[in-house]
Amino acid sequence: MIDAGLAEPNYQSIAYYDLDREAWRAFSIENFVQVNRLMAITPIEC
Repeated sequence: MIDAGLAEPNYQSIAYYDLDREAWRAFSIENFVQVNRLMAITPIEC
């Protein structure tokens, strides 16, 4: 495992933080399919 900030930049992949697994992940740009927009949740004032 490589510590954050010590790896050479890789412009062929995109890194993201997986909230379910609580770990960093990456995917290859060539495998990218689409982005789905999440709906914003507006808080209800009480």
